[in-house]
This record gives sequence, C-alpha cells and structure tokens, in this order.
Amino acid sequence: MRTFKAVSAAIMAITFAAPAASQAAVTVGSNLAGDGADNLPGYCPGASTCTGTNLSLPAGSTAADGLSSPIDGVIVGFAVKSGSAGNPVKLRVLRPAGGASYTGVATGATGTTTAGVAEFSAQTRIKAGDSVGLDIGNSALVWATTPSANGLVWGSANGFMGGLADGATAAGAAQGSRELLVQARIEPDADDDGLGDETQDPCPTQAGPVCADPDDTTAPVISNAMAKPKKLRKRRATTVSYDLSEAATVTLEIQRRRKGGKRRTVRTLTQAGAEGANNLLVKRLRRGRYRVLLTAVDGAGNESVPAKARFRKR
Repeated sequence: MRTFKAVSAAIMAITFAAPAASQAAVTVGSNLAGDGADNLPGYCPGASTCTGTNLSLPAGSTAADGLSSPIDGVIVGFAVKSGSAGNPVKLRVLRPAGGASYTGVATGATGTTTAGVAEFSAQTRIKAGDSVGLDIGNSALVWATTPSANGLVWGSANGFMGGLADGATAAGAAQGSRELLVQARIEPDADDDGLGDETQDPCPTQAGPVCADPDDTTAPVISNAMAKPKKLRKRRATTVSYDLSEAATVTLEIQRRRKGGKRRTVRTLTQAGAEGANNLLVKRLRRGRYRVLLTAVDGAGNESVPAKARFRKR
C-alpha cells in the first residue's frame, strides 16, 4: 500500500494500492489535514445538492502533487474527510475556465461520508490542469476553516439548486478561508482505454481490459450476419446481428446503393463485440437499398474475412 503523508501528525494518512517505483501515479487536492466542521448552509442547505472545489490552497494544506492534475489519466480512488456521517458525496472533475469560472467535465463515483476519512474507488478520466471537486448532499461537514484557502461553491444561494451540471460553465461563489476536504489518486492511462495503468489495467500498452496473446495468429470469424427486418418502412430501424468466434472490435460499414449499382458508404459504426451473439441497432437512414460490411479485429491485430448483411428502406 502506498501512503499519502499528511502534514499534520495528528491525523493518519489515507492509503490506496501501491504502484511500482517506476510508475507515475499522483495525488492531488487537499492533504486532508484540516477538520470538517462547516457545511456552507447558505449554499448546501438541508437535503439539497451543491458542487464544491478548491480554487487555491496554502502549501501546508495541499496534497503531494498539487491542487490540480499534472497528468492526463484516470482517477482510480478518492477520499473525503468529514465531520459528519451518512452524507452522500459524488466525485466531480472540474476544468478551469478563467478566474472563478469552471466547467463541469465529469461526474464519478458516489460515496457516503463517515466521521473521519472515507475512501472510495473510482474510474473517471481527468486531463492535466483539471481539478477535483464534490457534489455534496444533505449538508455534509466537508469544509475546513483554513487561512489563505479559497473554496468555490455552486449551490442554492447563487442559483445552482442542484450544483454545477456537467457541460455547464459558470463562476462559483468564493469562500474565503474555506478548504474542501477532498483528495484524488490519479494513474496514467497510456493506451487511453479509461483504465488506470497501475491498478486497473492488466495490459497498459493494449486498449481494453483483455490482454492479447502475442502469439495469436488466428483471425476472428464473423458468422450469421443478417439485418432484421430486411424491409423497413418510414421511421423504422433495423438490427444487424452477427456471431463472433472471439472478442474483437467490429466495424460496420453501411453502404447505400446508387444508380448504376455503385455503392457509397454513408455511415461507419464500431462496436466492441463479445464472443458469441452480438447486435447493433441501425436507424435514421434515407430510403434505399443498403449493404452492411462487417469486419472484426481481435486484440492481437488479426482481421476477419468481411461478412455482409443487406436490407432495404422504403
């Protein structure tokens, strides 16, 4: 286990799974040395939800690797320190948009506070420069009084009854001398598959959770490819189904027949196909005759012989 050292000897450090010495996991946010004693009642009253983050923290209150993420990666765990128990909290990723403005980027795992430090697993992407925050419910005591700290909150008092939504950009209300007691552990994600390379991804150089056999030279086989129904009426869709001999990434190239018999690709879809039966809904196509060309590529890069399915939309 790797321990995150607290500045104050009065509290115990929180722990997550240990990386190898050569790996580059980072810990950001608060160092959780403060005491959760405030719920910002004007912004997070009663059972309502607010969103909070730290705009700035003094060095003595900041986690080992800073306030914001220094790397692109995946949050694999987060910890919240609270003076109250039984309060719902959700991990948030917030992107600075200038001054006190942030954009809600992602909502991660949900947890429940304890009277102390609670740790939660996560699997949430984060970019370099992004900050971690929380959606805070039921007046959780997760804010500490910390001189020189500046917290930000989006809640009822500034018109955000449910907090800052993902995709929204807005300025938070500044909270002088307030520190949000949240900390996150971030691991790199070299293959960009949404899995932390150190504790979540068994094959960090290959996309996906299944490791490919380097000696695999057998191509996947697509069988029983068909579209049902084959004749569509206006506003209806068809389902393309097929069987796979092994798990593979399947590309479905949808081609529309033109005058003279030529075909033009009008859409390309990709699906993570499982071994056995698979299907994919295809909709929003113009009238015409269509052919779906299916190809599969397994984790070792072996490509299947193409399969075909046909349908017509009137």
